[in-house]
Amino acid sequence: MNDTIHILTTRIAPDFLITFERFQETHRIYAVDSSGQLYQKDEQYIDEWDDEKKQKVIEILNYYIDRGGVVVAIQKGETLLGFAGLDGMSVCRDECGHQPVLDCFSLLVWGVEPRICVRWVLRCTERN
Repeated sequence: MNDTIHILTTRIAPDFLITFERFQETHRIYAVDSSGQLYQKDEQYIDEWDDEKKQKVIEILNYYIDRGGVVVAIQKGETLLGFAGLDGMSVCRDECGHQPVLDCFSLLVWGVEPRICVRWVLRCTERN
């Protein structure tokens, strides 16, 4: 059975995540200190989604779609293996209202293999 990639641009149905099994055991994380330096620290937790959490994620993905974003989903048969949501709204402007060199956007990625959840927020860079 081949994997199928779907690009979704319309609101997602409430049962979108019904076959998605979310479980992540974390022992170390990356964090950013007050000076902006990236470092690793011990932080242990288990992240497992119930139906309520899945509905909250669907709300976030639909919010992205409503703002012109997309959701990319990968399926094997009827099983959702992973997905990513890309927020379509540029939210950054400099003090004068000019468009920045790099728009801000948020990208959420979840997957079964490997079990990951990554959130990137690219921020505007200051103009010289």
